[in-house]
Amino acid sequence: MAPQPTMHPDVALDLALAVIASSTAPLLLLNQDLTLVAASKSFCNAFRIDPTKVAGLQLRMLGSGEWDIPQLNALLEATATGYAAVESYEIDLKRQGRDPRRLVVNAQKLEYGSGESIRLLVSVSDVTEARIAERLKDDMLKEKAVLLQELQHRVANSLQIIASVFAAKRAQGAIGGRPEATSTTHTNGSCPSQRCSNSSLPPACLMFSCGRISRRCATASVHR
Repeated sequence: MAPQPTMHPDVALDLALAVIASSTAPLLLLNQDLTLVAASKSFCNAFRIDPTKVAGLQLRMLGSGEWDIPQLNALLEATATGYAAVESYEIDLKRQGRDPRRLVVNAQKLEYGSGESIRLLVSVSDVTEARIAERLKDDMLKEKAVLLQELQHRVANSLQIIASVFAAKRAQGAIGGRPEATSTTHTNGSCPSQRCSNSSLPPACLMFSCGRISRRCATASVHR
């Protein structure tokens, strides 16, 4: 396999600087020791950095020192030596007198020629608004789930109350529909008054109720 042609470090640097200058994304070009080579205009505008004071400055000294983040610096150093990679690493940038910003950092190692010239291309994306929107969405979903659970609980209680009311009404209907027992027992399918009217008792006996007829009739028979 034919060896790949190597690019002169100066040419590679000029190309990287051209990319940085024309980029609309926040970009940084760092040396292996994390000194700044260049910063894109969009980066300086986004984080209020004076572009004339960028070159040769250590990353941790950028701005008012808000970029002095030990975890980030350690990852960038490990990326420059080839022991790690920075991909979608999220940090909170805290600046005095301003709200914290949520940033996503990516770093790409650039090697020129024999590997003696190593630089890092660092991209920075501000995702603060996106994370706030995601958090609001999650809160709304949680609130909706709580309301739905409460609604289901109330519906279940209402159905239980309705079922209890129907059960009570059915019980009352069953009790009210029972036939009442009669206090008088008829024999031979006829009432005492009918038996008295068909008998040969004297008319005077029929003037009294059936319960007294037999007693009066019996008395009349004795007198006879």
